[in-house]
Parts: sequence; structure tokens; C-alpha cells
Amino acid sequence: MDGGSLWSNGISDEKRGPIAYLFALKEDEPAPVRLYALHRMIRAEALTTQPARTAEGFDLDQAIAEGKVDFGQGRLIVLELRVRGYLVPLLSICPLSADQQLEDEPETSAFSLRVSAQLPSTGQLLRWLLGAGDNLEVIAPAELRHVMRAQSDKVAALYRSPDPGEEGGEHG
Repeated sequence: MDGGSLWSNGISDEKRGPIAYLFALKEDEPAPVRLYALHRMIRAEALTTQPARTAEGFDLDQAIAEGKVDFGQGRLIVLELRVRGYLVPLLSICPLSADQQLEDEPETSAFSLRVSAQLPSTGQLLRWLLGAGDNLEVIAPAELRHVMRAQSDKVAALYRSPDPGEEGGEHG
């Protein structure tokens, strides 16, 4: 096969926000079950000469509970955010939780919506929040706001020097 091709044995398709993923075994590997973003696939075809395989010991419910598909399980928090940009339509059609509430921000605000939702506090949630950059501000809980501030300060320190590789910001 060329470098851009692989075959997989699909196990389950799942959605994370608006993106569909496929849990699958890669080529001849017996494990691990990997997660592939379907929108990155150019073409798929059934390999009718290849027998279907099962993933020994793979439990889809456990993978979901561990946050491999969504935000997983953890201590429940009431998350309060202010959002703008691409997050406005995204959170309108793909809520963070079943109890999510959206409220318009005042016209003078730099943000469009205030979002509140009860969901598990997990590493997956933190990565999603950090990945949104300046399109969101965590309002509550206070501990999560503090973590977001600390992570943002670390990233900003990397860019304080004008050229890559120059000593300057705190690296560590």
C-alpha cells in the first residue's frame, strides 16, 4: 500500500460534536482500537476478500465512559462560558449536555452567547476548551477558570520573544 492508504476493520461509528469518527482496528494490528475522523477519509471500499475481525477485549461502553468519544465521566461541574465566533453555531446545534442553556450576551460584550451546562470535568473537556482559543472565556467554575488562565499564561510566555528558539519566556 502507498503511504497514504490503510485498511481498517470498522467496529463502531460515533460522533464527537459535529464530527463523525470510526472506531476501527488498523490493518493487521490486533490492538489498539483507533479512532479515525471520517471527514479526513477520501474514499472507502469494502474489502470483500478480507474476513471481518473483532477487537478482543474492546468495550464500546467503556470507551465512551473513558471520554474517547465525548467528554467522558468525571466530577460533574456546572460550566459557564462566554463564546463567540465558530462556537456560536456549533453550540447551538451540538450542545455540550442535555441541560445546556444559551443566553445572548449584551450588545456591548465582546462575546455573543453565555452558555451554561452540567457535564463531567475531564481532560477531554479541558483540551476542548483550550483548543477554542480566544473564542471562549470560562466564567465558572473558578478552579477551571484558574487552570485556563495558567495554561494561557504558559502559551503566551512561549511567544514573548520575537524569534523562535530565543531565550525569553518560561519554558517547562
